Amino acid sequence: MFEKKDSYTAFEKEHAVGFNYKRIYTSAMDSSTMDIVLLELLPDAQRPMVETEAYEYKYIISGQVEYVFQDQTIRLEEGDSIFFNGRLSHTPRNVGKEKALMLIVYFFENKR
Repeated sequence: MFEKKDSYTAFEKEHAVGFNYKRIYTSAMDSSTMDIVLLELLPDAQRPMVETEAYEYKYIISGQVEYVFQDQTIRLEEGDSIFFNGRLSHTPRNVGKEKALMLIVYFFENKR
């Protein structure tokens, strides 16, 4: 599978200000669906805590991001990554002065 960046599809995932998602690739597999997206997170981006029906892998391409969970906050910088169960309430927060760019891979379990 080969995709040029001009073919990435912009979409809105939640009602959030400053969250610019672009879908890179989606594939259904036997027991799950993998969805790969880019998230550009502006310095003033904000949204409430959310839950998703997926495991989530986040890789920080550029910028500084804090991932806020109910019981902890994890600071990530360029090159850092995090993997977690998206069913846990969470939200990212850009803590830098420039936009942050993240590669995100969602792993959705297909219900049988």
